[in-house]
Amino acid sequence: MGDTAPDDEQLIAEYNCGDPRALETLARRHYPAVYRNAVYRVRDPEVARDITQEVFLRVTRALPGFRGDAQFKTWVHCITTRACIDHVRSLRARPQMAPLDEDDGGRSIPTRDPAPDDRAAYGELTRCIDRVVEELPDRQRRVFRMRHYEHMKLAEIAGALDRSIGTVKAQLFTARSTLRESLAPYLATPIH
Repeated sequence: MGDTAPDDEQLIAEYNCGDPRALETLARRHYPAVYRNAVYRVRDPEVARDITQEVFLRVTRALPGFRGDAQFKTWVHCITTRACIDHVRSLRARPQMAPLDEDDGGRSIPTRDPAPDDRAAYGELTRCIDRVVEELPDRQRRVFRMRHYEHMKLAEIAGALDRSIGTVKAQLFTARSTLRESLAPYLATPIH
């Protein structure tokens, strides 16, 4: 028989019994999802790395009290969301300063980016998607983000939000319908 990796519950029990390697394994297993969630929420990879480190510090402090009422993944997702909210709140509390030098001195660097017209159209479409998603009612927006940006399964979303799968499906359907209607002018072929 081959070795099977211990599940999260086993690792939590091992950590609580004094094995620090169990926490390292949990962190390696969940780091990518926490980082993706943070990047999505703060839209800055460097800041997302800092938030991810903060999340695992919070997990380390709180793990002895983890009761297992939710899956570990769901619990870490909630901690990540709170850490991102805390970060955004801290930014609002600080005065914002403009950059000292906004001129690039006329230098340009050749790139292999798409043509300017294509970039403009893509940028407009991206802004439209972001705007429509932000305008969704809170419950629909959260479900849509968890499914499409964080790649969570419907059952995981239902668990994280304490909703039935049927409710999650209905909210996701409504969010997608709203997005589909809003994006129709940008698409060459209609979406069915």
